[in-house]
Amino acid sequence: MPDTSTQYRVIVSDGTCEDTATITVDLHPLPPAEAGPDQEICNTQATQLQASGGSTYEWSPSIGLDNKDIADPTASPSSTKTYRVTVTDTNGCQKTDDMTLTVHPLPQTEAGPDQEICRNDTTQLLAEDNANSYEWRPQNTISNANAVQPSAFPVSTTTYQLVATNQYGCVDSDRVDVAVRPLPKCHLRSQ
Repeated sequence: MPDTSTQYRVIVSDGTCEDTATITVDLHPLPPAEAGPDQEICNTQATQLQASGGSTYEWSPSIGLDNKDIADPTASPSSTKTYRVTVTDTNGCQKTDDMTLTVHPLPQTEAGPDQEICRNDTTQLLAEDNANSYEWRPQNTISNANAVQPSAFPVSTTTYQLVATNQYGCVDSDRVDVAVRPLPKCHLRSQ
């Protein structure tokens, strides 16, 4: 196999007659295949892959891809995948490259059960501790909007939203209703 483009000459003879022919074998470099950098996403999110270096592309596995035959498919796998792209140039030369798409789990957010209180009472929201940071909304009737289980003192029935973020920056949310019953007829059901 030659290292560069090479011209070959062939001599054909039958003992009496002789003929020659030349052929040039062009050596094309492999395409500069690039699958792009490794990426990280949260489960249920999508990201765009970005290959370069050729004229046609084929990604494998095709799991989680919207189109395996383009340079920049959208990827949304449910678990971590290493994708390989085969890059082909206009000469038909092929080269592959890999990239890993790491899929992080969402926090398991649970804002707790719905509650009832009498007007002017306070209750504790019973969220489960399963993330790195928390934010309760609305914040104006919460003792600490960044606590796992803050006290709530709504003046009217309120839906609180808990937005939780885990160590990977993945976000999930849940809601809890606190019904406020008017005085003096406030008779709460036993819970």
